[in-house]
Amino acid sequence: AQPLVPREPAELKICMWPTSILLRKGHQIRIALAGADAGTFRRYPPVADVTWTVYRQSGLGSYLELPLQPR
Repeated sequence: AQPLVPREPAELKICMWPTSILLRKGHQIRIALAGADAGTFRRYPPVADVTWTVYRQSGLGSYLELPLQPR
């Protein structure tokens, strides 16, 4: 883990475990943000509240890039 600068946008690349789902037209994906996977990793930072900011303005829009395999 590396410290992030408060209120400064950062790009996070997260490796996901292999999985497969079929998304049909109209389906939605929900994203849940957490400071750590308590069963696998220690909390970072170990104390204090963590605030996540999801940007929506032009040029700073948050996004999720998923690998797709056409059917």
